[in-house]
Amino acid sequence: MQYSLEIRQHNQQPHIDIENDILAKRNGLFTFILRVNNGNIVDFNVMDYVDGSKYVGVAKVVTTQFTVSSSD
Repeated sequence: MQYSLEIRQHNQQPHIDIENDILAKRNGLFTFILRVNNGNIVDFNVMDYVDGSKYVGVAKVVTTQFTVSSSD
């Protein structure tokens, strides 16, 4: 089978950007959100999942002890 793919002039650059992002990803999960208005691509967001464990850590712990006294 042969298919014909016609891309509007307005959508050509977003198609190139999406293709480049797919090529850069190479392997793995590639998730994106594409917002379209009247057949024109108006927004393109790539969702990238990051392992947060390498960003979470404790640099320094400071403890302070205090006493509160009250009288009636």
